[in-house]
Parts: sequence; C-alpha cells; structure tokens
Amino acid sequence: MELGEFIRTNIEPIALEWEEFAKTCTPAAIGMTRSALLDDVTQILEAIANDMEQPQTPAEQDAKAKGQLLSDSLGRAALSHVGLRLESRFDLAQIVSEYRAMRASVLHLWSMSRPQPLSDETMAVIRFSEAIDQSIAEIVPTYLQRESQYRDRFFGMLGHDLRGPINVINLCAAQLINDGNRAEHELPHLRRISQSCHRLDHMVKDIIDFTRGRFGEAMNITRVPGNLDTILGDIID
Repeated sequence: MELGEFIRTNIEPIALEWEEFAKTCTPAAIGMTRSALLDDVTQILEAIANDMEQPQTPAEQDAKAKGQLLSDSLGRAALSHVGLRLESRFDLAQIVSEYRAMRASVLHLWSMSRPQPLSDETMAVIRFSEAIDQSIAEIVPTYLQRESQYRDRFFGMLGHDLRGPINVINLCAAQLINDGNRAEHELPHLRRISQSCHRLDHMVKDIIDFTRGRFGEAMNITRVPGNLDTILGDIID
C-alpha cells in the first residue's frame, strides 16, 4: 500500500498515537480533553495524504523544500492547529515535537503493515529523516532558551531606563502641587499624574523583579498590611 493511501485508511490508529504523545506535552496538556488533544489532526493527515498523491513538478518540490509552497487545505489545518495549541499554552518546541512524533508514528506503522520489509534505500531515507528530526529536537529548545534570555535581558534594561523619566515626571508634578500657585481645579489632575507615576514605578519594579527571577535570582517580596477597599478604589479612580 502506498504511503498516502495508508495514511488515509489508518487515520484512527495514527491519531491515537498522536493523542498519546500530546499527553506528554506537559504542563499544557494536563486536563485537556481527547477532542482538544486531537484538534485538526484528521484534517492535517487527510491534507498530507492528498498532497502526497498530487503530481508535483521539480519546481514545486524545490518551492516546498524552501517553505514557499503549501496546499490550501494543509495550510488551513496547520494554522488552525497551531492557533489552538498556543491558546492551550503549548510552546514552540512542543508543537514541533508533535509533528516529529507524528512522522515517526506514520513511518513505523506503515513499515509494520507491509508484507515485505522496506528496502535499504527507503530505510536510509527514514534514517536520514530521523537524524534531521533529532537535530530539530536539539535546536528548537536551545533557540527558545537563548531568545528568552535576550528578551529578559532587554526587559531588565528597559525597566531600569524607564525609571529615570518616570521620576522626572513625578518630581515635576510634586513641585507643581507644592508651589502654591496652582488653581484648585488643577490639583486633582496633578495628583492623578503623581499617582500614575507611582503606579508606573511599581510596574517597572515588578518587571525588574520578574526579570531577576527569570535569571535565577530570588524575587524580593515584602508583606505589609493592606486595605482592599482602598486598593480597589485607587484602581477604579
């Protein structure tokens, strides 16, 4: 049986292996229903099978290899799947690993279903695909970790840089409030500027603390008494 036909006639066992692997993508997969774990899987497999059975020119093959050509049905299913996975808090490495596991499952089930062993040439292609998959499995998490470090470093620097102009605005507002020459109707607006500066300063401190936590430093937490009515009143105001 040709591989495309095999995929189309064995969607259920392939989807079952997809589901079992998706369950291992924790913590995102914890508590997800079967239908959520299998979202768009049937459409993706059917689109892959259809694409495999369509005639393909050398130019189209080259375009696919460069990521420049994708069938409409496969593109829609893939985009829908990644959107739902992101909403479920899957990270990029987990999303990529699902496709890697699916390819491995399909090739394994297909080889087991054949009356004769696969040829040496076919096995060589499969081993080559496995090697590429292994490289991707190493590259994607490393890239995400590095990208996260650069982003956290940027936010840490941004937080420090923002404190300067915030302090200037706050000091100027305080000076205008205290100089005694302000009209009564101006004072509420100046106080609101000052309160907003304090709120911004707290937000910047939170960003800096969060960044420090991402780099492994302890997050400073100070517990003090508070009045929830006052806090909510300030937020509403």
